[in-house]
Amino acid sequence: MSVEYDYLSENEIATMVILAIVSAALTVGAIFSMVEIFIPEFITYWKEERRAKKMIKPMASKEVIAELTAKRDKKRKKKMNEKKIEKSENNDKI
Repeated sequence: MSVEYDYLSENEIATMVILAIVSAALTVGAIFSMVEIFIPEFITYWKEERRAKKMIKPMASKEVIAELTAKRDKKRKKKMNEKKIEKSENNDKI
């Protein structure tokens, strides 16, 4: 009774190791090439976007500016009236 084992020969093992090394090298090369291509493009895009955002400032319409100015003036007038009242009360006490 003889038992035969199905072991891989040395040539087959060497071939598998070489294929594994080549596939790993190709994978690493592909990753590096993608990084080399896309990272500079992304950095350029990001810098241009930042520059564009700084250049474009929101412009308010004339109506909005007039409305904000009117609110500011009302607040100033109210504060001035309060100060006048306080001064007159202080003068009355003296």
